[in-house]
Amino acid sequence: MAKKRIRKNKLEFYVSEEEKSFIYAKMQAAKISNLSAYLRKIAIDGKIEIKDLSELKNLNYNLHKIGVNINQIAKRINETNAVYKSDVQDVMKKQNEIWELQKQIISRLVE
Repeated sequence: MAKKRIRKNKLEFYVSEEEKSFIYAKMQAAKISNLSAYLRKIAIDGKIEIKDLSELKNLNYNLHKIGVNINQIAKRINETNAVYKSDVQDVMKKQNEIWELQKQIISRLVE
C-alpha cells in the first residue's frame, strides 16, 4: 500500500549550474540533506540559522574534566580524612575556570 503524500502541490523553477552549486553548498552548510526540505524551509522562513555549538561542546568537555578533578580531590579527602590547603586551592581554581568559560561563551553570544 502506497503512503499518502501530504504535500500534493509541486513547484518548479530553473537555475544555472552556478546557482545550483550555490544552493547545494548552502544546503550542506545548513546541515540539511533533503533538497525539498531545504527549499521549503528557505521559501517559507526566508532564512535558516546555523548554530555553531562547538563552544558549548568545548564548555561541556572542560566542565567534565573539572568535575573529574573535583571528584578526585573529594575521594582523597574521604580516604585520608584530611583537607589540604592545596585541595581547597585546586577546587577554587577549577571554580574560577568554570566562571571564565561561562563568561567567554556569554560574551560571544551577545556580540
